[in-house]
Amino acid sequence: MPTYYIVADSSARFSYPQMIAQYPVAIVPCKVQFNGETYREGIDLQTEELLSRMANYNYVDVKVDPPEISEFIEIYLQLARRADGIISLHPSREVSQSWYRAQQAAHQANIQCPIEIVDTRTLCAGYGMLVKLAAVAASKASDFDELVTVTRDAIDRIYAMYYVDGLEYLRRSGLLTDSRAVLGSLLGIKAIINIEDGQVIVTEKSESMSNAPDGLLNFIMEFEQVDDAMILQHRSQIFEPTRVLQDRLTLEFPGQHFPFGVYSALMASLIGPKAFGVAVMESELAFEDDDDDTY
Repeated sequence: MPTYYIVADSSARFSYPQMIAQYPVAIVPCKVQFNGETYREGIDLQTEELLSRMANYNYVDVKVDPPEISEFIEIYLQLARRADGIISLHPSREVSQSWYRAQQAAHQANIQCPIEIVDTRTLCAGYGMLVKLAAVAASKASDFDELVTVTRDAIDRIYAMYYVDGLEYLRRSGLLTDSRAVLGSLLGIKAIINIEDGQVIVTEKSESMSNAPDGLLNFIMEFEQVDDAMILQHRSQIFEPTRVLQDRLTLEFPGQHFPFGVYSALMASLIGPKAFGVAVMESELAFEDDDDDTY
């Protein structure tokens, strides 16, 4: 069997990080700039700690930089010595420079094995689901082009939705206009966002975060079959809205597991430290059935 490797940056989130370690996946850390200091995500600073620090302020400037071109070159050269092919997956280029830097790195590295640079058009847990899917497929695939196709075809099956408490980060990141943010703050309403075709989009408003479990449940119920799912929260220990959502999902999707985890620093820089969301990968069969219904 050929040996294929998956490369991703640390903004990918996994429901079971220990499982990823069992596959040929290389994670390159992003840099988190916070309060004048720079940290390597997941090494010098865990995201839960970042979110905890952010929560102490109404707003604090957080910037997340993807790995440098030189860092991608280094990992590509290392893997190419034993790889028959490399797929490098990246968060949406609408939000991050990761894909652009990887493109330049692949060109400059001039490695001999085939390398595919993929914009996953999603973020955080959705991004992690695609990394996991590619990793599992890489352990079974006998053809590199087949592996690339399987990975790219799954991109359109990823969906995500978040409830966001506080509008200042959305305003500072340009996702809300000043006037909408000011009005929303005066009315005490919370934002609901979706990740659509690589963009973070404010789709509607909710009056209370207490509505979040109901809203997220309804969102997931739109999918007849789910291959993968993850609940995103601001801390590593489960909190009550997550427990409520898990209990209700267990009734609606018998036998399906809905793990939870902390959303990424990149997401936090866009939406702030007080958000609650889900990411879903629709099953391939259900997705194909949905496509057939459109004709």
